Amino acid sequence: MKRNPYNFPFVVIEGIDGCGKSTLIEKLRQWDERYHIGSIFTREPTHGKYGEKIRRILQNKGMDENGLFVDSCSLQELYFYDRLEHRRIEAVFLERYPVISDRDFESSIAYGISEGVKPEWLFNRQEEIVSNNLFVSDLTIVLDVSAETALERQLKAGKKLDYFEAELEKKKRIREAYLNLPRILTNFYNSSFQHNIQFIDASKMPDEIADAAISLIQPIFEQKIGVL
Repeated sequence: MKRNPYNFPFVVIEGIDGCGKSTLIEKLRQWDERYHIGSIFTREPTHGKYGEKIRRILQNKGMDENGLFVDSCSLQELYFYDRLEHRRIEAVFLERYPVISDRDFESSIAYGISEGVKPEWLFNRQEEIVSNNLFVSDLTIVLDVSAETALERQLKAGKKLDYFEAELEKKKRIREAYLNLPRILTNFYNSSFQHNIQFIDASKMPDEIADAAISLIQPIFEQKIGVL
């Protein structure tokens, strides 16, 4: 595991489904346009071969096109192969532009653990598949909100819930895994690797959340590319 090796900043937005990621990312787009920064916005799963397969499985209650249940390890492997494609694309962007991604490898850790997959397997298998293309962000922002609030938001918005979104207890497990991410990463990589993970209270109003996120992002952008 290595930090972003490129000169342009790489920021990741994370959190359980219904935490407000989409709203925050839209506000970050507006902020980016206001200051003419030129960031590239990406997301996982992607719309590539593996990403589309993941979407079909999630929308089909965890089953593949043959109606067979996809076990948690196999599903996360699909995310790893999708991430390999994504990283290759992001690497090209990061040669010239900042990148802000909706989800990254932290999702695999949090969602995988919530399904009972061992962290050691997740870390090791990801590094086997993504290999030298694997690097972590300059900053990962986790929007933290209770599982009850996240589910209420989704139901109020009339969203059709997928495999990971529909059950309250599943959301609670995923949130707990996110909250434990700093400890999990430190335990696995020891103290030699410090991943910059920051949590924001996502129960606040959207503008407050955006202000908090920008206050974390802006110094990194200023340091790496001298804007703002």
